[in-house]
Amino acid sequence: MTEMKETSLTYCEWDEALSRVAGIWLKLPVTREQLCIRKLVNATVLRNKAGEHTSHETDGAGESMIYVKPWTPASLPVYGEAVREALYEYSDIAEYGEVEYYRYRGERFERFLQQGMGEPYETVTILVDHYRNVQQTDYEIVYTILDTDRNKLLLFMTEA
Repeated sequence: MTEMKETSLTYCEWDEALSRVAGIWLKLPVTREQLCIRKLVNATVLRNKAGEHTSHETDGAGESMIYVKPWTPASLPVYGEAVREALYEYSDIAEYGEVEYYRYRGERFERFLQQGMGEPYETVTILVDHYRNVQQTDYEIVYTILDTDRNKLLLFMTEA
């Protein structure tokens, strides 16, 4: 059995106007697998606050940072308001981690499938794919959010 090595991850709030870090949202230890998943999503919810990822890096000492700015519907011009509504529609918490699939219907996203997160490699594969076949339908993944408060990965998709 391989040992899960931990590394340090810091969520830094990035101030676009000043081109510098404006504050620290959270610093925590994560496994390398968790780090990869956290860097691949478009946004993260931490303590009921959504942050859009602007960039990420690992410094020479092995410390990792994800730079975020407050997420607003304007962050995603076509689907932003629909994502905002879906993001705060549910409050259920997954004990072991879940993937929630949302499909775009008219002017809103509806949750239509929940499943366990599975192995980190499976989750990474979901995040690097632009398209996904779910229930015999092809979808394009338009946005991904890791909701750490609910222990869920949210996939927002449109029919391809």
